[in-house]
Amino acid sequence: MNETNSVDTWVPTVCYGCYNACGIRVRRAGGKIVDIEGDPQNPATLGHFCAKSKARVFDVYDPTRVLHPLRRRNPEKGIGVDPQWESIPWEEALAEIARRLKQIRAEDPRKLVLAHFDLPVAPLVRAWSTAYGTPHSNWSAAGLFCGMGSHTVNMMINGSYNDEVDFDLCNHVVLVGTQMGFMVDSNATAATRKVAEARKRGMKVTAIDPVMGTAASKSDAWIPIRPGTDAALALALLNVLLNEQHTYDTEFLLRRTNACYLVNADGLYARGADGRPLVWNVNAKRAEPFDAVPWSEAALEGEYELEGIKTKTAFTLLCAHVVNYPPEKVAEITTVPAERIRALAQELAKDARVGETITIDGQALPFRPVAVIYKMGAVGHKHGFMTGFAIHLLNMVLGSIDVPGGLLGVNPIGPFWEPEIGPDGLLVAADAVRNLFGYNPPFPGAPVMPPQSLSLQEVLPIAVGGRCLYPFAIEDPAKFGLSIQPEMLIQCRVNLMMSIVDPPRMGEVLKKIPFMVSFAVQLDETSEFADIVLPDAHDLERDDLFPASHPYAFVAPGQGEWYWTRRQRVVPPAGECRPWSEVLIDLAHRVEFSDDLYETCNALFQLSGENLLDAHGRYQVADIAEMQIRSFPLYSQERSPDWSQTSSCNTGARSIRESYPGPFVKPRVPIYAEHLLTKGLEVRAAMASTSAEWDTTDYRPLPDWLPSAAQEETDPQFDLYAVPYKSPFLALSIGPHNPWLDELARNHPSAYRILMNRKAAERRGIHDGDWIAVQSAAGRVEGEVKLTEGIHPETVAIGGIHGHWARAAKIAQGGGVHFNALLPLNLKIVDKLSSAFDSKARVKVSSARRPAERRLSR
Repeated sequence: MNETNSVDTWVPTVCYGCYNACGIRVRRAGGKIVDIEGDPQNPATLGHFCAKSKARVFDVYDPTRVLHPLRRRNPEKGIGVDPQWESIPWEEALAEIARRLKQIRAEDPRKLVLAHFDLPVAPLVRAWSTAYGTPHSNWSAAGLFCGMGSHTVNMMINGSYNDEVDFDLCNHVVLVGTQMGFMVDSNATAATRKVAEARKRGMKVTAIDPVMGTAASKSDAWIPIRPGTDAALALALLNVLLNEQHTYDTEFLLRRTNACYLVNADGLYARGADGRPLVWNVNAKRAEPFDAVPWSEAALEGEYELEGIKTKTAFTLLCAHVVNYPPEKVAEITTVPAERIRALAQELAKDARVGETITIDGQALPFRPVAVIYKMGAVGHKHGFMTGFAIHLLNMVLGSIDVPGGLLGVNPIGPFWEPEIGPDGLLVAADAVRNLFGYNPPFPGAPVMPPQSLSLQEVLPIAVGGRCLYPFAIEDPAKFGLSIQPEMLIQCRVNLMMSIVDPPRMGEVLKKIPFMVSFAVQLDETSEFADIVLPDAHDLERDDLFPASHPYAFVAPGQGEWYWTRRQRVVPPAGECRPWSEVLIDLAHRVEFSDDLYETCNALFQLSGENLLDAHGRYQVADIAEMQIRSFPLYSQERSPDWSQTSSCNTGARSIRESYPGPFVKPRVPIYAEHLLTKGLEVRAAMASTSAEWDTTDYRPLPDWLPSAAQEETDPQFDLYAVPYKSPFLALSIGPHNPWLDELARNHPSAYRILMNRKAAERRGIHDGDWIAVQSAAGRVEGEVKLTEGIHPETVAIGGIHGHWARAAKIAQGGGVHFNALLPLNLKIVDKLSSAFDSKARVKVSSARRPAERRLSR
C-alpha cells in the first residue's frame, strides 16, 4: 500500500452521483474511503450534499463490480442471453480492440460509434473522435432522458446550455415540468439551498405538472395539467397578458428582441437594399435598418406599407397569433380551467413588476422577480422545441430574461467569453459555450446537407445536443441515404438498453454492430451485448480534465464567485480497473494517431506556450488537466494557499455584468424565429432524396401547440397517459445499483411504484398496493400501484429509469418499473428540431398477478 494513501485524511473532489459536480470531501483512512461529506469551501454547495453523494462509498466497494477485463464466449446476443464471460488480460483485450480500430480507420472511420454520458470526459472524447476521423457527431452524449428541447431553446434565447432562476431575488417561480430547486435538475444542491432561503423570505412557487412530485407537494399552488399540453397553456397565458391585460415590457422587447422587426406576408423579414432587417422609425415615419434606429424610436406594434408591400412588426404577429389560444379553448386542451389560466396570468403580470428597477453595487437594473422555468416534463415530446419556445416567450414578454429576480441563463457571459452578434443582430452563443461539446448553434443554425453521419446531425441544424438518433440509422442506413454500416461501438456510462426506448428493438440495433466494447463499473443491460468489457474506474478513483463541471452548463449563475471545480483521484482504482479516459489515450498510441489527438487537444482546450502537448509525448489525464490549468486565462502562478484543500479553484467575485447579462449584452433574442422558415426548406430538400419520413411542420417562426405522439393515438382502449418523473435521491439508471439508495427507494411510498389517481383506479376495481399491468401499443410493464390524489386523473406515472433486468444487477433487479419500455423506437415520436423524444405514452391499465419475488418493502 502506498504510504500516502494510508494516511487518514480528507481529500477534496467533486461528486458524480448525477451529472452535476457538487463539491465534496472524501475521508480516506488505511487506503480506503470511509466517509463522504460536503465541501464547506465550495462556493456553490457550501458543505451541503445529498443522499446520492453520501452513498457513493457503496459503489466503490460493491462486490459485483467489474474488476477484470472480460470477453464474451457466447456468440448469441439478446435480452436475457448469458454472455458467458471469461476473464482475459488487459494486453490481450487492448490488442484486439486496437487491431479493429486500425482496420476501421483505414476503411472508413465513420464506422465507429461512441456512446457515453460522461460529461467531464466529453471534451476528450470529442478530441479523440476528431483525431481518429469519425465525426464528433457520431457519438452520443445522452439517452432519452435529457433536456434536448430545453437546451436548444436556452442556447437560442439565453446563449446558454441550461437555465436557472435568480432565487436570491425571485418572488414567484413557476415550475413547468421540472423540479428545479427541489434536488432535481441542474445544480441541484445549490439551487435547493437557495430555494429554501427564498421560501423563508416568502418566494411563491407554482408547479404545473401532471404529477405532484417533491416540488409540487411543497409549492403554494399545484396545477395538474394533461400531459403534452404545456405549450397550449403557455400560449393562452401569453394571449391573456398581451391581448387582455396588455402587460409586457416594452423597453425589453424593443431593445433586446426582434419584436420591432418588420415582417412580410411570406413570413420573412422586410429587408433593406443591404439585406439588413427593417424597423419602422416612429419619428422619421419611415422604415430604416434595425441597427440605425434607437430603440426608443422604433415601433413595437403596427402595420406599415413599404413600396406597396404590407408589413407588420413581429410583435404584432405574436399578439395576433396567440389570439388563437383563448383560455376557454385551452381549458379543453389542458383541463386547466379558464379562470385559473387568467388568474395565473394576472399573478405573473403583477409579480413581474414591469418598469421597476433595483440598484445593485450602485447600478440601476431592471427588476423582474418572476421566472417561468421548464425542463424534460414539458419539452419531452415530438414538439418539444415549440413547447420550450412558447414557455420562454412568457419570460421575454415580461422582460425577465437575465435580470435580477428573473430567469438566468447559466453564465452566457464570463470572464473570457460572451455571446456574439450574429446575422440580423441576433444572439449567437459564445464559442466557449457551444463548442464545448461541438454542438450546433440553434441560431443561425448549422449548414444542412443530406445525412452523412449515423447521428443524422446534418438534418438537425439547430439541435444542440442529444444525438440519440443513431439507432434509426444503424437499423436501416439506406433509408437515410447512408452507405455506412457501423462496425464497432465503444460505450461507457450510458445504458442504451434502458435510456433509449423499446428494449427489444434497441437490442436488435445493438446486434447489428459486429463488435462492441463496454467500459463498465457494473455490468448492466447494455454491457450484456458487449464482446469485450473493460473494467472502468469509479470517478473517486480517477482524475478528470479541468474543470470537472463546466461553467457554461453546471456552475450556478447569478451573483457570487467564479469557481472551477476539479476532480482528483481519492484512492487507486480497484482490481485491474482503469479510467476509460486513460484507456482512450492508450488506444490512440496503439492505433498510431496520438500525435493527432494531442494536436487536437491543444486546439480544442486552447493550450498555449510551454503548456502545449508534445505530439510525440505520452500523457495521462492529470497531465492534460495541469496543462489546462496553466493555460487557463485566469490562472495565477501563485496558486491560492487553499488550492489543495477545496474542490474548486475560486477566482473572485463576478461582476454585475456577468451576474445579470441582460441589460449589458448587445445582441437581440428572437420572439420571432424567422430563420426556422429557411432551415425548414433546407431540411426538406436534404431529406427529399431519402425514403425516411421527416416531418418539418415545426419549422415555423412562432410556436403552436400540436398534439404529442401519445395524443395522436386513436385506439380508445388506451385511455390514460403514462409519464415519467424523477426522485430526488435517484439519478439516471445508476441509482438502483446502490444498496443504500435502493433501500431508500424500496421503502419510499412511490419511488419504485406506479402512481395512479385514486378515483380512476376505483373505476377499474384497482386498490392501493395491487399489482397492475400498464400496456401501450409498444410494450407492457408491471408493478405495484400507489393510489394518490396527487396526480392528474388521466395519468399514471412511473419514476426514473428503473426496472433493471441485467443478470449481474442483483441489487437493482426487481426495483421499480422500466418506463421506456412503453415507448416505440419510431421517428414519429421525435422532435425534428431538437431531437427530443416523446416521453409519454397512451396506455391501458389492468390488474395483474404479482410475481412471488416482487414484493416491495414499506
